[in-house]
Amino acid sequence: MKRLPKTPNGNVDKRTKEYKEYTAQQEAQLMAKGILPPRFIEKAKADMKIEMKVKAPSVLDEAQSLIHGDREQDYGPPSKNLRAIADMWEMYLHHKYGAEFPIEAADVAWMMTLLKMCRDFNGAKRDTIVDAAGYIGLIGRVRYE
Repeated sequence: MKRLPKTPNGNVDKRTKEYKEYTAQQEAQLMAKGILPPRFIEKAKADMKIEMKVKAPSVLDEAQSLIHGDREQDYGPPSKNLRAIADMWEMYLHHKYGAEFPIEAADVAWMMTLLKMCRDFNGAKRDTIVDAAGYIGLIGRVRYE
């Protein structure tokens, strides 16, 4: 085996021409046997990590997918669902306080947004912001779609 230059502390000096030539020879021998040299494997792993990093959806993207996807499938059209909640709230307020005023579907979404805002004051969680954005999106859906 070829002797490689050493650093003052006794380690192989990897900066030298001899070490680079030795490494190239070792890699050529491995490749001749059909084996990838370690540095190629490490580079491939690093490249895979870069490719595997998937951008997380934004809060708005996540809210959008919820109000047009799973939640609508679970609870029905938002206009119908929010209208039913508004009717229940009207009945509750009338029974409890004798109050007689209309609550619209959009009002329910606004009040649910306020609920999420209060929750966020007590402890910020991403899910709370996603839900708040979803309720704002529902306001647009019940008013303009």
